[in-house]
Amino acid sequence: DRARAAAHGPIVAALDTVGTDEAIDVSLELVPDRSRIVTIVAAARADQEGFAAVFGAQPESQAYRDSVRASLLELAGSGRLQVPIARTYPLDEAPEALRFLAEGHPGGKIALLP
Repeated sequence: DRARAAAHGPIVAALDTVGTDEAIDVSLELVPDRSRIVTIVAAARADQEGFAAVFGAQPESQAYRDSVRASLLELAGSGRLQVPIARTYPLDEAPEALRFLAEGHPGGKIALLP
């Protein structure tokens, strides 16, 4: 219910970074198209339920990332995919960025700038 309320409309995709049964169950309930659900932690459940699992060291994961990179860049460039940035830090302030990140729930990505 919280996810539906926060979405302000239909939920069309889910990225699972938690891997708990509850997180997967919510994704399966809210996203009608399983091809739009991806997990980075629950490979066995992904195989069982028919959605994608992507892990950095697997060759098939690299191939998947390569296959979607151009479309993700196009979506981001057109504004249809938004990546919220919580804060930016100069590279020499990386330890401070890590401290901020360790506090939890930064509200977006942390970017280190050259």
